[in-house]
Amino acid sequence: MTMVGRPPVRLVVVDSSLLDVDMHNFNFARGVVRDGPKLGLAPRMVIPRRAAGRLADAIGASAVLSMSVDDLLMHDGLSWRIADAIDGGAMLADDLEALDGPDAIDGAVMLLPTATAREILGLALTIERGPRPLAVVLGFHELKTGETEQRSTNQALGLLRYATNRLRRVFPAERILASATTGPLAKRLAGVLNHTVRLWPHPMWYDLAAPAPDPAGPAADGRATIAVLGGTRRDKGGELLVDIARHAQPLAARARLLVQLMPRSHGREGNPIAEGLADDPLVVVRRGMLPESALLHHCGTVDAILLPYEPDEYRERASGIFALAVAMGRPVIVSDGTWMAERLREGAATGLIVAVHAAFAYARAMAAIVDDRARFLEAAALRAASWRERENGVQHLATMIRVLSEAGVWPAGHMGSSG
Repeated sequence: MTMVGRPPVRLVVVDSSLLDVDMHNFNFARGVVRDGPKLGLAPRMVIPRRAAGRLADAIGASAVLSMSVDDLLMHDGLSWRIADAIDGGAMLADDLEALDGPDAIDGAVMLLPTATAREILGLALTIERGPRPLAVVLGFHELKTGETEQRSTNQALGLLRYATNRLRRVFPAERILASATTGPLAKRLAGVLNHTVRLWPHPMWYDLAAPAPDPAGPAADGRATIAVLGGTRRDKGGELLVDIARHAQPLAARARLLVQLMPRSHGREGNPIAEGLADDPLVVVRRGMLPESALLHHCGTVDAILLPYEPDEYRERASGIFALAVAMGRPVIVSDGTWMAERLREGAATGLIVAVHAAFAYARAMAAIVDDRARFLEAAALRAASWRERENGVQHLATMIRVLSEAGVWPAGHMGSSG
C-alpha cells in the first residue's frame, strides 16, 4: 500500500505492559514502527519509565509512563484494583499531558493495544482536559478476573465498565473502537463494556527477524524434537510437565522434549519443574530468554509444539506461541476446551487435541505425533501460508483503518491502492 498526497495520520500507542524486548508486545511495537508508515500511519510508542533502555532505543519510544502493569499503588487485597484504576489513571493522564501538551494527542489515533481500566480511565481524564483525538482504539487479549460470572461485586469487570463509561462521557462512542484476538473474548467483552467489540486478525509479525540457530540451545542428536516454548507458567501447564515427561519416557530412544525454562522458573531457591526434569533421558532444557531469531529457528525446525495449557485460562485467550507455530508449519498438541483446539477443529491448524487435561494424555499425544511425524509435518506445512496471510500484524492495522473508514473517521482518500 502506498500513500498519496496526504500527511500520515499520527498513531500514539500507549502500552503500560511493554517492558522488555522478549515480550509479545515488543513484536507488535516493532511491527507497528516498521509497517505503520506503509499504511499511512506515523507511530509514536509511549511506554513505562522503568522499561529497559534497549527497548526504548529499538523502537524510538517515549518512556514517560509513571506506572507499568507490574506496579502496585496499594498492597491491599480488597482495594488494589481500585487504586490502580482511579489513582493510576490520574497519574497516566498527567504523563500523557506532559508528552508535548495537547498537541501530542489532538488529531491522533490513540491505540491502547493491551487496554486496562487504568489506561482507559487515564485517557478519558486526558481528553476531559481538552485534547481531542481522531479516534480511540482499545485492544484486548485476555480478561482475567478470577471470576467467570459478570457480577456487580467483581471489581475487575466493574472498573473496566466504569472506565469505558467515563471515556464515552467525554468522547463520541462511534469513534471508540474495541477489538479482541478471539471470538469468545470479543463476545464476553461486549457485555462487560456495553460496547461493540470486534474480532480482528492476530497482531503478530513473523518476519521481523531471520531464523538463526540458537547459540545456547542443545545440539541436534538425531531424535525427533517436541518443544515447550515460551515458559512454564502454571496457566501454561507448567505443573504438569514433570509428569508428562515421566509418562513419555518410553519415547526417549527416538524423541526428546525440549523445554524452555525462563529465568523466573529457576531461581537460587531451586524450582520443582527444573528439579523434576533434571536427569530425565527424554528432556533437554534450554534456560533463559530466546532471541527472536532463535525462537523462529526452533519453531521452524522442531517436529511439534506442546501446549498443555489450562483450559479455563485459555478458553477465551489466544496464544502467541500457537500462532507462531502454525505460521511456521509446525503441528501442535493442545488442550481441549481452548481457543487453540477450536482452530484445529476448523482446519486452520494441524495437530492433536487432548481431551483429558492430564499428563498421561499429553504423553500419548506426543507418541502419536512421533509415530506419524512426516504426515503431521506435511499437513501443517500446507496450512502455514494461509495462517500467515490472514493472521498477522499488517492485517490487524489494515482492519483498524478499514473500520475507521467505515465509521467515517479515517480521512477520506488518505490511503492509496494496494500494490
